[in-house]
Amino acid sequence: MDSLAGFVSYDGLVRDILSSRAIHVDEISWRADNVEWNQYELVVIRSPWDYQSAWDQFMGVLMQIDASPARLENCLSVARWNVEKTYLRDLREQGISIVPTTWMRSPSVADLHELFDRFNSDDVVIKPIVGANADDAFWLRRETSA
Repeated sequence: MDSLAGFVSYDGLVRDILSSRAIHVDEISWRADNVEWNQYELVVIRSPWDYQSAWDQFMGVLMQIDASPARLENCLSVARWNVEKTYLRDLREQGISIVPTTWMRSPSVADLHELFDRFNSDDVVIKPIVGANADDAFWLRRETSA
C-alpha cells in the first residue's frame, strides 16, 4: 500500500527527528521495484500495512535487503517469525500468557461451533495465520452462528 490515506501514521515524527540530526531518511514502499538496497546502511521496516495480501513477495523483498550490505531492522528471522501468527504458540510454550488460541487449517462449520465449548465462551474470534489490520478476521457469537 503506497497511500496511507485513511490511516494514522507517525512515521513523519521519526523522520523529522532524524533529519534534524542530519540523518537522511528515504521512505520506500516495500512494493517499489528496482530499489538499490546496497546504497543504504540501515533499513527499518515501518508500517508495511498490506504485507499480508502478498506475504511471499514481502518476504522476498526482506530477503533482498538482508542479502545486501544494509543492516535490516528488525532482522529477517524476527520478521519471518512475526509474519505467521503461530509465533503466539512459541510465546505460550515459553510460559508467556496469550489469549486462549487454537490453530486450524481449513476448519469446518462444525469445528467452528466446537470452539465455543472448547473455550467456554459465547464469543470467538477467527483470524488468518498470516494477517494484519484485522483483515479477514471475524467475531462470532454463539447465538448468531447456529
